Amino acid sequence: MLSIISNISKKAVSSKTVWWGRSATARLAILATLSLCLVACQNSDSGDRGNRGKDNIGPSGEPKIIESLKEKGIVVVDTFTSKGGLKGWIGFVGDEPIVFYLTPDGKYVITGSVLDSNLQDVNQGAIESKLVTRGVSNVWEKVEASTWIPDGKPDAKRIVYVFTDINCGFCNRLWVEARPWVESGKVQIRHIMVGIIRDNSSAKAATVLTDANPSARMDAYGNFIRAGRPASLSKDDIQPMDAIPAEVMAKIDANHQLMASLKLQATPSLVWKDEAGNVQIRTGAPEQTVLEAFGPKP
Repeated sequence: MLSIISNISKKAVSSKTVWWGRSATARLAILATLSLCLVACQNSDSGDRGNRGKDNIGPSGEPKIIESLKEKGIVVVDTFTSKGGLKGWIGFVGDEPIVFYLTPDGKYVITGSVLDSNLQDVNQGAIESKLVTRGVSNVWEKVEASTWIPDGKPDAKRIVYVFTDINCGFCNRLWVEARPWVESGKVQIRHIMVGIIRDNSSAKAATVLTDANPSARMDAYGNFIRAGRPASLSKDDIQPMDAIPAEVMAKIDANHQLMASLKLQATPSLVWKDEAGNVQIRTGAPEQTVLEAFGPKP
């Protein structure tokens, strides 16, 4: 059953999902490790299956099965509360990430994805954020110090950084979809310019970055896209710069390095702080992510 659910989940979520973007061999190795642990934990409490609560808690204060997982080499790095009320753990077997959930009786763990009625992994975003920021300190300070173009009022309540490639169709769509939040003054988007889609992406980023008013240049391009790229507005299209100045290329390269350090491989990728002040990171901008990052639609 687990393998069937896993296959459904892989089709339902993005190919960038960090823990399912692994080889079959790696996943089998992880599941084998967990299976051994489950057998050990089942054997250890088989004599008294009626016990609940404190009898399943180990000396460290954690559930015995979590202690057993750690003893067998799984490095637990974080916990979270899953949709549906399950408690989740995020860990690693070597360099391979693994996510598992504790059953209500505290005796077992379940690996895999928690899916909604649309076969979407309801915990994917929260898990990706925790995995992406593992080993990366001062994420917010680093995106603040990057080279970005503001889109919206500087006193907006929410700030959202977006890794943006001019040639990225999904970035263009996000610019259009974000207008209600930006134009109402609720959100300021800060476009961290990168060039990863086509050979001329960096040259187009350089065109915008060297403009006398980069924000106005992005607005004109966005409106050109929103209007369907009419010939009458072709002057607002962005052409690649013939020769990129070294200092401008250095800024674009630094943005690429920042993106790589956050383990992001596609645009748009969003970075923001949630209501609790925790940094959140997502690749892609589906409706759920947009609402999480921007808040309720004005």
